[in-house]
Amino acid sequence: MSDRLAIFSVVCLLIAGCLTPVTQAQGLFGRSPAKATLLSQQTSIQPGQTFLLGVLVTPDDGWHTYWINPGESGLPTKIQWELPAGFNAGDIQWPTPHVFEMGGILGLGYEGPALLTVPITAPRQITDDSLTIKAQVSWLVCKEACIPGRASLSITLPVKDVTPKVDPANEALFKTTLTQLPKPLAADEQSVSIKDRKLTITLPTMALPHAVFHASDESLIELGSEQEVTVKGKVTTITVALSMYAPKTITQVRGVVVANPHDKPPKAYAVDAAVKP
Repeated sequence: MSDRLAIFSVVCLLIAGCLTPVTQAQGLFGRSPAKATLLSQQTSIQPGQTFLLGVLVTPDDGWHTYWINPGESGLPTKIQWELPAGFNAGDIQWPTPHVFEMGGILGLGYEGPALLTVPITAPRQITDDSLTIKAQVSWLVCKEACIPGRASLSITLPVKDVTPKVDPANEALFKTTLTQLPKPLAADEQSVSIKDRKLTITLPTMALPHAVFHASDESLIELGSEQEVTVKGKVTTITVALSMYAPKTITQVRGVVVANPHDKPPKAYAVDAAVKP
C-alpha cells in the first residue's frame, strides 16, 4: 500500500468512526484492538492540591499506539477532559517512545501498555463530598492496518481535606511510569542552536555516545534521518538536518534525547530550550 493510500484509509476510518456515538472502547467494525482505562494515583481529592490521573492505553499483542509526534504516519492519543468547576488539567506526561516500522513507514510510540499521566489541580474550595471526572479519549492503533478507537471514561473520587493516600491497586504502575519518564533538564544542562538548516543540541554534563533525539514537533526533523553524535569528555553534541517542512522561524525546541534506544527501559532526557541566536 502506498503512503498516500494508507493515509487516505486512516482518514476514512476516522471520519466514519466519528459517526457513531461511543460509550466504551471500540473501533469502526466492533471492538478496538486497544482499550483505555482511567486511573488515579491516589484514593481521594484534597482541595487546593494537585494529583495525578492516568489514561492507560493497552493495545492487543502486536499492535501499537503513538507518541505526541507519531513519526511518518499515525496519530497521537488525545484526551479531552470534562472537569468539575474550578479544576484544571495539565499537559500529558508522555512516556519515552520507541521507533517501530510498519510497511517501510517509521513511527514513534508504544507497542505495549502506556500510561499517559496528567496532573489535575483542584480548587481550594470544594463543597461536594465526592466528584466525578470524565475524559473523552481517542487513539490510533496499528498493526498491518490502522484502526481508530475512542472511549468515554470516568472516575469518581471522594473529597477529603487530608493528605490523600496512594491507591495500592495503582501504586506500582504509577511509580514505574513516573520513574521512566524523560528526566527534565535544567537550563545549564542543555542548549540548542540552528545554523545552515541544521539543528544542534548540546548536553554539557553527560556523555551519551549512542544518543538519539526525537522532536515533539513532527515537522522539525525527519524520523530516521542521520544524526551525528560527538562526545568530548562529558559534553555530548547531536546534530541533525531540519526537515523540509520545518518552520522558517524556530524559537523553541522540545523533545527527548534517548540515551541508548536499545536499553530496556531506555533512559531519556526531556529537551525544552530556546534556540540560541
